[in-house]
Amino acid sequence: MDPREPFLKAIIANRQDNLPRLVYADWLEESGEPENIARAHFIRTQIHLEAAVPRTKVYRELKALETRILDYYLDDWRYELPEFVRYGSAVDQVQWRRGFPDDLGPMTFDQFQHHGSGAVETLPLLGVQITNGGAFIHFRRFPVLSHITRLRIGPRFDGLVEGLVWHENGVDTVASNTTESLLLAPVFTSLRHLDLSENQLTDAWLVRFASAFANASFSPTLETLNLSGNFGITDAGANVLATAPGFDRLTKLHLRDTSISRSGWAMLVRRFGERVE
Repeated sequence: MDPREPFLKAIIANRQDNLPRLVYADWLEESGEPENIARAHFIRTQIHLEAAVPRTKVYRELKALETRILDYYLDDWRYELPEFVRYGSAVDQVQWRRGFPDDLGPMTFDQFQHHGSGAVETLPLLGVQITNGGAFIHFRRFPVLSHITRLRIGPRFDGLVEGLVWHENGVDTVASNTTESLLLAPVFTSLRHLDLSENQLTDAWLVRFASAFANASFSPTLETLNLSGNFGITDAGANVLATAPGFDRLTKLHLRDTSISRSGWAMLVRRFGERVE
């Protein structure tokens, strides 16, 4: 058995906990191998960066060390990534946090279905981005999504709005859209950040989303909702957000580059205060 396996299993099982990562860093350093020692320093450096105050001397020193390690070792560490990412242009968009790949994407739903969902099981990923519209995503088929805290759908994911048809058990079933699948799937129990920006969403879409939001699996955990870049959202949509139940737990609501007027913003500020931007 690979001696790293018990450590990696503990990290994957406790993705949001730093302790298993620090235990692994200690073991790597004790091995005495230069690449292992570098990875140990990298894990600790990125964990310290999470707590460091930006633009301070300590933060700049940690960022400089992070950059030096990545410049030297990233090409080797990329082999931890799924093959479709490793050899594609998306490899440069993978975010590394606390010593490991943390965000996977952008990728098509087909890539997620065939490769990405397996990567979420085998890597301590917390973020996923699914792009390229037109597909219906049957989220409930992927219980592995219970691990993620960040989900980005889009940009320009047509299936969020349009009614589509999928084939299951010999029957063509009409789904209103991927948004309904998102809201009804029981799998998003850890989701904290949902990004639906730049998807041509409208006031009518927002009415449907808000009416089901309180019962969504991610309603109790969601902290930020990004609806920026959807010019079809107007004052009517602002009124929905200002009055619908379930949104009071949000710590940040992003609505930049929409068609909301000053009076619409005033409604939102009365409810959300500085939490809306």
